[in-house]
Amino acid sequence: MSCNLPVITVRYGSLPALFEEGQGLFFASTADELMRGINSARHPNGCRTREKVTPYSWENIANYVLEQTMIEVKS
Repeated sequence: MSCNLPVITVRYGSLPALFEEGQGLFFASTADELMRGINSARHPNGCRTREKVTPYSWENIANYVLEQTMIEVKS
């Protein structure tokens, strides 16, 4: 996703809660859904998968952990 390429995956774990399908991300549970995702991925116009994972960059996660640690230390 960080390479801004289309991604076809299954609904597993927290993926559906974290990421909304569309703009280059396809959840496939059946063969028909898999084919639809493959056909869509062949023409990746409007692919915005990088935007979906930017909030989860190492820098953002490190800042979040630091903030939470500072809050805990102050408590």
